[in-house]
Amino acid sequence: SSTQPPRGFMVMPFAEGGCLRDWLTTHGAGQPHHALRILHQCLEALAALHACGIVHGDVKPQNFLMSSASATAIPLLADFDTSRTATDMGDHFVTTSTQTKIAGSTRYLSPEVQQFVDREVARASSAAASASATASRNENSSDSVMTPAIDIYALGVMWLESRVSNLVVVPGAVPSIPANCAAFT
Repeated sequence: SSTQPPRGFMVMPFAEGGCLRDWLTTHGAGQPHHALRILHQCLEALAALHACGIVHGDVKPQNFLMSSASATAIPLLADFDTSRTATDMGDHFVTTSTQTKIAGSTRYLSPEVQQFVDREVARASSAAASASATASRNENSSDSVMTPAIDIYALGVMWLESRVSNLVVVPGAVPSIPANCAAFT
């Protein structure tokens, strides 16, 4: 008989309310108290994840599934295929992944992740860098940017989207809020 490594499973309740983006369209527009309650619950989910040493890496409204279609629905964090485990090193996390590929949704990438992606693209496009690319990737791996901060940044963009209808998001830059915006009233 062969010995197989243990396999883990994640079990979630059925989320009949669709994704957070759709839920906010129905319940969040003009109802800041609903959006604020959901934001708080999303922050709690990320805090629990980060306390376990995991960085999600692809926080966006489509990755929060709503427990029901009602106004009292609870967001359930889903889609962990880009998540990374991490080791708590004082006030920051250092991921243990050796992968250099960054996955995520461009609209929600934090500036530091976008800068990393831009550097990797520049390295890959350089014809002379083929021999030294491996060494450079090992020194500048994605581990340094896969911190809980990238999840919190993405959640901040989500919150702004829920409050500002014409939010402009440029990948790798802080979102610009229109000057005449009454987003938080």
